[in-house]
Amino acid sequence: MNRKIINLLFCIFTFFLFSLNCYAHDYDITKYDVEIVVDEHNKYSIKENIDTYFNVSKHGIIRRIPLYNNIIRQDGTRERNRVLISNVHVNEEFASSRENYNYVLKIGSADKTLTGKHSYSISYDYDIGLDKNNNYDELYFNIIGTESDTDISNVTFKITMPKEFDASKLGFSYGEYGESNTDNISYDVDGNVITGSFDGTLLAGEGLNVRMELPEGYFIRKSVGSSLLECWYYIIPILGVIVAYVVWKKYGKDDQVVDVVSFYPPENMNSLDVAFAKKGSTNSNDVVSLLVYLASKGYIKIIEDEKSKNKFTIQKVKDYDGNNNEEGLFFKGLFISGKDTVTSKELDEKFYSTVNSILYSKNKSVNKKKIFSSQASSKRILLFFLMFITATLSTLVPAIGYKFSDMYFPLIIVNLVGTTVLIMFSLIYDNNYTKMGLTNSLIFAGIFIVIFAIFNFSLVGFEYIYYDVVYLIGFILCMVCTYLIYFFYVIVSKRTEYGTKILGEVNGFKKFLETAEKDKLESLVHDDPSYFYNILPYAYVLGVSDAWIKQFEGIAIAPPEWYESADTFDYYRFNRSLNRTIHSASRVMNSVPQSSGGSSSGGGFSGGGFSGGGSGGGGVSSW
Repeated sequence: MNRKIINLLFCIFTFFLFSLNCYAHDYDITKYDVEIVVDEHNKYSIKENIDTYFNVSKHGIIRRIPLYNNIIRQDGTRERNRVLISNVHVNEEFASSRENYNYVLKIGSADKTLTGKHSYSISYDYDIGLDKNNNYDELYFNIIGTESDTDISNVTFKITMPKEFDASKLGFSYGEYGESNTDNISYDVDGNVITGSFDGTLLAGEGLNVRMELPEGYFIRKSVGSSLLECWYYIIPILGVIVAYVVWKKYGKDDQVVDVVSFYPPENMNSLDVAFAKKGSTNSNDVVSLLVYLASKGYIKIIEDEKSKNKFTIQKVKDYDGNNNEEGLFFKGLFISGKDTVTSKELDEKFYSTVNSILYSKNKSVNKKKIFSSQASSKRILLFFLMFITATLSTLVPAIGYKFSDMYFPLIIVNLVGTTVLIMFSLIYDNNYTKMGLTNSLIFAGIFIVIFAIFNFSLVGFEYIYYDVVYLIGFILCMVCTYLIYFFYVIVSKRTEYGTKILGEVNGFKKFLETAEKDKLESLVHDDPSYFYNILPYAYVLGVSDAWIKQFEGIAIAPPEWYESADTFDYYRFNRSLNRTIHSASRVMNSVPQSSGGSSSGGGFSGGGFSGGGSGGGGVSSW
């Protein structure tokens, strides 16, 4: 009899657990289809088809759409902008309101309850507003926001861009806010149309994000904007290019760099020093690498939060006793409160001043002069002057042709503005090289010049091109020569003898990190059990952390004493956990006051977005 009672109780308990699992949420989203049409002005027409299953009686759903975008990228850059939501249509009765910086759609009737299956269709226009990034345009959007309170399955999406794009710069990620998981996402690109799906289930609090860098000028904003050319119109631009080439050849061309393969970073150089030696300047992500560097040196311990994987605690192990200024500033900034432990929450919106101090200390001219020739830098002034003259000639060419017409002054103004923008961009390049890169800078300048030329032709009238071929040749010549001078302007940065030598050492070290053989790694780990961890911060700043970690597959390494995680240790889990912490640290340490709230390939600091970092998003709940 007792045995039967026990079996009965066991069955009841099992049924209870099963029922609890089935109804873990009041409702489930069984399908979420998103269609996005992006126009040339960076305005989004969005249609969302949401299929739900109500496990208990509900009136409907609530869709929250952010009215403010706090865009956060992995390189530490941020921007905040107000959006405009219009043309809202819902297939059900709904009420709209504004609540906590969200546009809220409360869909359903207070007089009616629902159970089981129900479908919703929502459409609206989402105008992001002016592009505040001067370096590039971007598609950076939360297809599914991170604020939904239930699981979402069968996610599909279709994104139609206004024109073709470089698909190699397209990337997707999913997960909780700040995570950058890329598996289980499949997509196809056909012309300017992207279609795809998430092959799994998004858990409550997880979102799906798309990010793609686009050339500056991809999106355009609504705006208002010969007589026979003499020989000097041709001669001056050509002479300018010749002079620019001679200056580069004599003062700006680097000596040949000889890569010296090494198993260790250059002597007495931390990860920030290596980043500076490689690029000639550093950014905020390079600074964050010091967190891992100081941990590997035994100064601090990083503890991942068991409840929230995006939070962490930093514990002081011992006082900093080194003599590196940037390391000292970083360590002092961590424990400026005087406590021996600090949480990521305590660093948020506070540590940015430390990052700025370190960047100022590292990027000052006295350090750059060790890497780059001061003589080469002085010659850039000449190239700047030549570029200005050549660009100004492009102003005179159409203006002279229209000096007796109503278009004269508009052309003068438009061309002078365009010339000024190009010159200003040259100056911006000097301060943002590490963020922009040489290739992106040249692409941007090329695109800008082409757009600038087309805009001129549109003002003049394209038919004028056929009427006066001399005008066309002269204008194109000025534009091409301006671009060529700009090219020499950005590459006239000859390294010193020391800069060339140290670059060879860094390049050789990086090559080893990417191609190291297993036998050699096993030998290095045998001699120094901490070798793997000591090299990690360098792998991050050199952008090869994934390749470096992959090399250790099958090699026995002990867990680091300086990193604590709830996950069972193996090299794969360690990589995922540490990257997650580094992403969070980069976000927290670079955050500035009043820039957070609401809703950015490779290792911990590589490109791509993260869940919740882009525009749009929000979430769904029931009522």
